[in-house]
Amino acid sequence: MNYLLIGKIKNKTMKTVFFKITSFLLVLNLLTFCTGCEPEYNTTYTIKNDSGKSIKINTYKFSELLNNEIILRDGESFIKEVEDLQGSPSSFYRVFENKDNFNIDSITIIYDNLKIDGFSFSTQSIRNPLLFQTDDTFTFTEEDYENAEDCN
Repeated sequence: MNYLLIGKIKNKTMKTVFFKITSFLLVLNLLTFCTGCEPEYNTTYTIKNDSGKSIKINTYKFSELLNNEIILRDGESFIKEVEDLQGSPSSFYRVFENKDNFNIDSITIIYDNLKIDGFSFSTQSIRNPLLFQTDDTFTFTEEDYENAEDCN
């Protein structure tokens, strides 16, 4: 009879421990899957043209021209809202992408068909819009126009 009481106590203790562990794992699982990886937020990025000329921005992927050009007359702006992950570095380059053309690798800026400038992710310049991280607005200036190469 003594043996039966100990067996009941061990069995009851094991059931309690099993229930607590299962409950803990269930709660942990719910917290992990319900909260997602990172909170997302929207950032509004702006491209402004103060170059004194109209500009056309072409995007490329593996040297192939993509069909999502941006045309801005002098003084105009292009505004795009981009979904980012909280704490991630700037995603300003995503301004130049659209739903059909992700993962661009370079852009060209054509100033009134007079001058041209090109940028890729490997172009080291503080004026590279693809690597721009200082603000939410990138402005093409008269100096950018002056520094661009003549179109032949």
